[in-house]
Amino acid sequence: MRKLGEYVNLIKLAKEKGREVAKELADALKPVIPGIKYSVGWEEGQLDLVFSESDEDEDKRLKGYKGSKTYLDYILYETIPELIIDNRPYVTTDIWLTPEEQKKVKEILLKLRGR
Repeated sequence: MRKLGEYVNLIKLAKEKGREVAKELADALKPVIPGIKYSVGWEEGQLDLVFSESDEDEDKRLKGYKGSKTYLDYILYETIPELIIDNRPYVTTDIWLTPEEQKKVKEILLKLRGR
């Protein structure tokens, strides 16, 4: 069962690296999404990077905005396509972004990637 031990160690390593990546992304996005929180894994996506913010933080950030919005995960997939592995996205988020916020997030992510 040596392979089992390797498998378990790789899962632990993936979670550790996932936390590091999620923290780096969340820290970079705080100027646009001040209440952003991160974790790794949820019920169905054990290695997903999970980003969220409280309803209170979202209400404060989007106060009075009535236009179109897009989820943060779509912007992440567009700017960091490596987050999709074997046609499966590895990000889960419930954070809505206005078009202005989307532009700022894209700029931050592209700068973070060195583009």
